[in-house]
Amino acid sequence: MGSKKLEAIAISRNQGYINIANRIKLDECKKKLLEYFKIHNNDNYNYGTHKVLVALDKVGMLPERNYTTNIFPDANKFNVRDRFKILQDSPCIFCPSRHCIDIKVTEGPYAGFFGKDPQYE
Repeated sequence: MGSKKLEAIAISRNQGYINIANRIKLDECKKKLLEYFKIHNNDNYNYGTHKVLVALDKVGMLPERNYTTNIFPDANKFNVRDRFKILQDSPCIFCPSRHCIDIKVTEGPYAGFFGKDPQYE
């Protein structure tokens, strides 16, 4: 692309369906990827990104305050499965993970609040 002095690629939205050459092969790849994700990224699959947040904080790799520090003293407060009552799984649309959950806050100033668990993106 560089030799052709290409400066940009324009993509038009809502142009219709994308043709897939081999739907069976695509489905096989999706299944393999999901199985790999379940085995090798189990915490994220089951509990969401808040577990990752706590783990990254423990090893000093959690970017904080626009990447100006890696110190986040309240990271353990995001460990939702240990701190709040889990009401039900509420996955993202089309997402095979079970990481999104409906929670009820059981302690502190927000006790009684119903909502979605916090996710670190």
